[in-house]
Amino acid sequence: PVEALVEPGQNALAVARSLVEQGVTSGDARVLSRWFSLLGMDTRLQPGLYRIRPGTPWEIARQMQHQEPDSAGVRLIPGTSLGDIAAGLSGWGGEAVLRRELADVSNFPPEMRSYLPEKPEDRLAFLLPDTFLVTPSQTALKDLVRLASRKWQEKVGPWVPDGASPQWIRERAILASINEREAKDNRERARVAGVFENRLRLGMPLQSCATVIFAWKQQGRTLNRLTYKDLEVDSPYNTYRNRGLPPGPICIPSEPAWRAALLPEKHEYLYFFLSPSGRHLFSRTYEEHLAAQRTASQDTENQERKGD
Repeated sequence: PVEALVEPGQNALAVARSLVEQGVTSGDARVLSRWFSLLGMDTRLQPGLYRIRPGTPWEIARQMQHQEPDSAGVRLIPGTSLGDIAAGLSGWGGEAVLRRELADVSNFPPEMRSYLPEKPEDRLAFLLPDTFLVTPSQTALKDLVRLASRKWQEKVGPWVPDGASPQWIRERAILASINEREAKDNRERARVAGVFENRLRLGMPLQSCATVIFAWKQQGRTLNRLTYKDLEVDSPYNTYRNRGLPPGPICIPSEPAWRAALLPEKHEYLYFFLSPSGRHLFSRTYEEHLAAQRTASQDTENQERKGD
C-alpha cells in the first residue's frame, strides 16, 4: 500500500484528481469520482491519510469505502500564545512552519483576508480555539490554520459590524486577546471590555497586567504574579507605561472574548480588580477602587480569623 492524502474541503472530483496526481491510480479521475458517487461516498469522504494499494478506479473506491483515514486531534486552547501552540506541534515543523502557514493568506477564508494583520503571529487571533482533526503529515499545520480560521469566520464573523474598517477589526482582535487573559468568568467579559473601552476613550493607560506578563514572556521570563518593579518593563506591550493599545494580540482569544470586544458593555466603570471570591469588583473612581480593595482585604482577614 501507498499513502494517499485527502485534504479538507475537497469534493469527490478534487479527491479523484488528487489521487491520480499522487499515482494511486492510472485511471481517469472522472471515472473514480463517478465510483465515489455510485458507492455513496461523494458526500462523506473524510480528510486524512489513506493507505491504498494502487489499482483501477473501482479498486481504489472500494478500498477507501471501508477505511478510516489517519487523523490527529489538535486542540487550540484560549489564552495561549504562538510559542505555546508551536511547542506542541514540533513533530510537524513547529513554530517555523506555523508562521509560514499563518503568513499564507490563501489559508484564510476570502471574507477575512482584507483585515488580517501583517504579522503572522498576530493572525493567530483569527483562529478560533477548538479541537481540530488534521492529517498527520506535512500539511497538518496548513489544515489547522484553514479549519480554525474557517471556524472563526462561522462563529465570530457574523458579529463583525457591516462596514467595519480593517483597522477597527484588528484593534478588536487586540482587545479580545487582553479580555481573554484578564477575565475568567464569561459573564464578566463584556463589563471588563467596557472598562478598557472607557479608558481608551479618555486617553487613560489600559494598565492591563496581562500585557505586562506577555511583555516579560517575550523577554524569556515567565511570571504568574507581578510586583510594582515588574510594571517597569521596557516594552511596547507594557500598557502601564504606554497609552493606547499594544502593537498586537497577546494570545488566541475565545469566542466569548471576541464577542465582548465587539460588543462591550456600556457603563461608567474605569477600574476593576479580582476579589478573593473569584469575581471582579468594578469602580467608577480611583477612590472607590481603593475603598473596594480595602473592604475585600478586611473581609478576607475576618474570614481567616474565624477559621483560626
